[in-house]
Amino acid sequence: MSDFVARSTRRHRYKPAPEFEVREVCVGYELAVLGELNVHTISAARDVLSGAIDAGEGELRLQMRGAEVADAAGLGMLVGADRRAARAGRQLVLTEVSPRLDRVIRSTKLSRLLTWTAAPQSATA
Repeated sequence: MSDFVARSTRRHRYKPAPEFEVREVCVGYELAVLGELNVHTISAARDVLSGAIDAGEGELRLQMRGAEVADAAGLGMLVGADRRAARAGRQLVLTEVSPRLDRVIRSTKLSRLLTWTAAPQSATA
């Protein structure tokens, strides 16, 4: 068997999915995203966000301090949640956004759609 065939038929080993959670801080008004928001975790996040949008009124704050948006699916889920909140008469606000996510939001022009606040800068910065 050639080396190419041996390499191409080898079973792939996938890393286990990282820990991910969307926690309710204040029911219907504030959620905290912890972990990596990606194509594998958006379904769970979407379910919790939909429930929170339906459970309250006014501003819905989404803490992003412990989160990392890993791919376009994660960004798309945030845009979809923002639109769903708007249809329900609410405003989705991303809080404590990391500098990396801030750059992604600005460079993809999602700054025209999403509302967010950056993470506080440390006193030594």
